[in-house]
Amino acid sequence: FPRAWLPGRRNHFSFSGLKTAVRAYLQKHGQPEGEDISHVAASFQEAVVHVLVKKTIRAAREAGVNSIVLGGGVAANSRLRDAMKAAGRRHRMRIYPVPLRYCSDNAAMIAGLGAVQLASGQSADPQDFDANLAIKMGN
Repeated sequence: FPRAWLPGRRNHFSFSGLKTAVRAYLQKHGQPEGEDISHVAASFQEAVVHVLVKKTIRAAREAGVNSIVLGGGVAANSRLRDAMKAAGRRHRMRIYPVPLRYCSDNAAMIAGLGAVQLASGQSADPQDFDANLAIKMGN
């Protein structure tokens, strides 16, 4: 499957073209079964992991940093964790994958914080977000 390189947007991500390619493949070849569905899923995963790792390493190098924290829901993917660690070794960067128990969906975390802020009378305006307040409220 294709890789999402987004010319002119070096470190941005978009996988809509990849999803379209998978949909077109399935329309052309039909619904895979058994081992074939595993191959389609693995090919999709490899395309995503390839782009995420390459762009993350490139962004870190451009920023002049040599440590990367891998977090969020996507960080629970073992293939991504392994590929990022391997890339880190190749590029002499330290990769810190967040423990799996903390790799949850960031949207759920943001919604939870928003609910706490609204319940306490805080503004729902994202421009008014105060990270220090959010940390205090989380304790």
